[in-house]
Amino acid sequence: MGTHQLDDIERGLPRALQVEGRVAFQLVGELLGVSDQTVARRYARLRAAHGVRVTGALWPEAVGQQTWLVRVRCAPEAAAGLARALTRQDDTSWVRVASGGAEIVCMARMAADASAEDHAVLSRLLDITIVNVAVPSIQKDFGGSLDDVLWIATAYTLMLGVVVPLSSWLGERLGLTVVYILSLAETHRGE
Repeated sequence: MGTHQLDDIERGLPRALQVEGRVAFQLVGELLGVSDQTVARRYARLRAAHGVRVTGALWPEAVGQQTWLVRVRCAPEAAAGLARALTRQDDTSWVRVASGGAEIVCMARMAADASAEDHAVLSRLLDITIVNVAVPSIQKDFGGSLDDVLWIATAYTLMLGVVVPLSSWLGERLGLTVVYILSLAETHRGE
């Protein structure tokens, strides 16, 4: 089977579709100096012979959203469950387990004009999800019953419900930088 060299029309057609995916073949024909029927035939041939496809993808900024690339490090035995939990979230568009199962990479979307509190929703969601996914590992490592371990997850969620508003209140009074540094120091001390 021989190779087919693309001519100017066949190279111009995908370029036009990149600029405007719903462009009329008549307009492409005018730009390329051929009829709309020629453009339609060439497009059909490109689809059949070269696998050219027109697909749509949402540009988040165009609809007032921003996209974050989130990387989560976790225990390898918890990665699959955490990845499944993230795929069920409406604001997560792509999830991939990486680094031999010790890391999860995902794309998350949020409104571009969201407040700082709204941005913190993702981290709180990840916190709660990670604890819930780790329930079987906690149960195995500490030998507790399922009810005992679920109390740990519930207590963690309740603790977040107290600490997050308290952090916000302290941030307004002491400044966010001071609260952030104090939080890092407390986290380091707890490790």
